[in-house]
Amino acid sequence: MKKATFVFSILVLGAVTAFAGTISVPSFNDGGGDTDANLFPPSDSATFITLKNNTSVTQTYTILYYRLTGVDITPTENTFTIGGNAARGWRPVSTTDPNEGAGGAIPNTTGNFAASATILYSDSVDPSGRVAIFSSTGSSYAFALFPAQ
Repeated sequence: MKKATFVFSILVLGAVTAFAGTISVPSFNDGGGDTDANLFPPSDSATFITLKNNTSVTQTYTILYYRLTGVDITPTENTFTIGGNAARGWRPVSTTDPNEGAGGAIPNTTGNFAASATILYSDSVDPSGRVAIFSSTGSSYAFALFPAQ
């Protein structure tokens, strides 16, 4: 039993070390179709998540998506990289929106509905981010993302 406890402790420590931090997107709703030049969708709302790598070297991130009911909707391939001192913005649901640009390569959820996201990272300097939501009625809002402390 002592050996099993010791091995389990090492595994937990390794998992904590592998992902030194998290950034949470508490909720988003992204189902409005491709956005226009002003980032407004033809219906519903469009969400853009932006993450900035604040280090000088390329970093790898892991993203996890969950429905607001707790159901895991994370795609099989859920890692992506961002170059040093660069940022990427992406729609967590849309795969066709031309306004995503390079962010279109970041993995999307496996469904089209309201959800939440968690970004895992091991940067030596915390990344920063924001969420911007645009609705078809012409309203929009944004909030900053801070690493969990």
